[in-house]
Amino acid sequence: MEDQKIQEQFIALESQVKQNLTKEALIRYSNLKTVHPETAIKLVSIIAQYLMNGEIKEKITEQQLKTVLMQIQEKKGLRIIK
Repeated sequence: MEDQKIQEQFIALESQVKQNLTKEALIRYSNLKTVHPETAIKLVSIIAQYLMNGEIKEKITEQQLKTVLMQIQEKKGLRIIK
């Protein structure tokens, strides 16, 4: 029951974020969600925070989406596999 509530909340949040993406950014997000769902969840939460704080006034472009993705990758740190 708790998981279902969380999933419903995420779907609502994701819908709100998607409305603020350009067509190109939406395509990139959809691809990301398919390949890296965990990263897509982080991306949605970050963009949602920006929206709630009023930091985003217009639709997010693909380049802006890439910038946020790079910030997520930097926080993960580099993994060196030998």
